[in-house]
Amino acid sequence: MVTREGERPPRRRWLALGGRLVRLLCRPTERTSDLVRKSYNGIACGYDDAWTHHMRDQSLAMLDVLAPPAGAGCLDLACGTGFVTRELAKRSGGQAIGLDSSAGMLAVASRQHGDKCTFVQAEAVGYLRSLPRHSVDVVTCAWGLGYTQPWRIIREAAVFCAPVDASVS
Repeated sequence: MVTREGERPPRRRWLALGGRLVRLLCRPTERTSDLVRKSYNGIACGYDDAWTHHMRDQSLAMLDVLAPPAGAGCLDLACGTGFVTRELAKRSGGQAIGLDSSAGMLAVASRQHGDKCTFVQAEAVGYLRSLPRHSVDVVTCAWGLGYTQPWRIIREAAVFCAPVDASVS
């Protein structure tokens, strides 16, 4: 068989490809949530410069519309470095908990806002299920729904939020 110099014959390429495929199939796979967590751990120190400051005005506008009531207990899912969590605490004057699965992001959040907020490392759905019913007044997930299971998060958050009093306007 004639091949260009340095090129493997086609049969060897198929064997090499098959060998790579077998190695990939036998290697333990990482779940997407583990990969996302690892990537956020790696970028935590530069996250505010790359994202939070860029989205600051949109985050504040969202909170203006939400208008958390005075004294509200707030939970910020996928809180990242805690910007929205801190704003919730400031606006409500109540307790604000930031929840994230990334230890790196929470380290930054605690360093920057730990005096005003509480930060917890956990997966959102499991944490919501662990809360007593009606124990939270406001739940936010500012920019993190894309990295979660959106319908499960929304369903769980709706169950654990305090019911809205229709007589209050």
